[in-house]
Amino acid sequence: MYSSSSIFYLAGYEAALPVTEKSNPITREIDKADPVQIVHLLKECDAEIFQEEDDTLVNYKAPFIAGQLDFCLNNLDVFTPVLVGFNPVNMARNEIIEGWHLTFRQVAEKMEEVQETRRAFILNPAVGPEGISGSSRMKGGSATKIILESLLLAAHKATSNNKEVTAKNLLDWMKTYEKVHKITYSQGKMIAAMVKQAGTSLEKMGRIYYIGWQTLGVMGIIDASECVPTFGTDDLLEIEKLANQVQNKTPNLHAISHVTTGQYVSANIKKTFASVMSMTWPIVFFEYEGFFLQKFQRELSTKWILNAISTGGHILKGKIYFNHMIDLKVSNSKLFRRAVAILQRFTSRSPIICQEALLKSIYETDDLSDEIRNVEISTHTTLAATKFKVVPTALVLLTRNCSVAEAMSRIQAKPVVRETIDRYLTAPGRKRTADQIEMQRDEENE
Repeated sequence: MYSSSSIFYLAGYEAALPVTEKSNPITREIDKADPVQIVHLLKECDAEIFQEEDDTLVNYKAPFIAGQLDFCLNNLDVFTPVLVGFNPVNMARNEIIEGWHLTFRQVAEKMEEVQETRRAFILNPAVGPEGISGSSRMKGGSATKIILESLLLAAHKATSNNKEVTAKNLLDWMKTYEKVHKITYSQGKMIAAMVKQAGTSLEKMGRIYYIGWQTLGVMGIIDASECVPTFGTDDLLEIEKLANQVQNKTPNLHAISHVTTGQYVSANIKKTFASVMSMTWPIVFFEYEGFFLQKFQRELSTKWILNAISTGGHILKGKIYFNHMIDLKVSNSKLFRRAVAILQRFTSRSPIICQEALLKSIYETDDLSDEIRNVEISTHTTLAATKFKVVPTALVLLTRNCSVAEAMSRIQAKPVVRETIDRYLTAPGRKRTADQIEMQRDEENE
């Protein structure tokens, strides 16, 4: 896994952010990239998963996990709690969780203590910042999949064969995942073509549909759950029927196919789709675990391709600024805090002023009452989840010092959010953003 290098700990604004919320230097200008460049940059980010780490980091996960961990810690005779994540424990949130008496950091610190007795475990690979800041479904999701599959496969093999699984076994399995990265991104040009098609569809207010079956269908559901509508089925013949029905409405139908060396995609499938991206996998020579590893490889490959398509499509639609998702849905406390951090990053205003602007955007009012200011964050996010372009509107509020109505009107007048935001943030007399300062520093050091 990746080194906890100082590159993750950028000066100034980002110093206090968790690693997974930082801006990855690799993708800092991904918002200006074309489809081929987007795929290449995401490839570089995913490669960080397999680089060796220098230091051990203690990680934390989303706040809702804290209650489950605490319950396990209080019932160690029944449970063995395991915490998986990608940030140092000292960066875990230290705010009281609504309706509970502990913070996540307190639970994580308790895990550290119990880990010394080997009755609890903290798995702490450092994989670096995400390609799109905070988008943990990408590298975080891939690394979690690799960790869980390796652990569960090892346990399954050990109990089935009554044979100890060695560190070498685990290392060999990890190498098969690294091959997935190489084989998947060898199809970079074809992935880029799909990214371009996705971007075109989204720009025209269209949709992206995933049609899948078995566990590859699950990969589509996972990817689409945060982005676009999903279809799933469990029969190849049904897939052909459904594909033919979709084809009647659009010729823009593409397929990802996985075959083992010596196998080929059928002529019927090729005829049904505008293009078929065929991933050819070598035979896995592991007596017991070969079948499982082959499935895992194809799932991870599909995940990376779908991540590239959905992420790239939203980049081309203009929802990303630098490598930040500025048009995010503020639907929970984590995203509420991220929204405030984004506003702070791009306007250099204080967290309090940024939160005020965000609340004005959510409640569509220029005057915040004490009642609004003092309610729990969950009340804000319940309303924000029903609204559109909350963060972009708040950005305009902060940069234009205008009314909420004017800010909303300006955002609605131009459908490409990135262009609107860039126009206001780069206007004459504006202070430079954190990203602009970092980019200039990089250019001066070259």
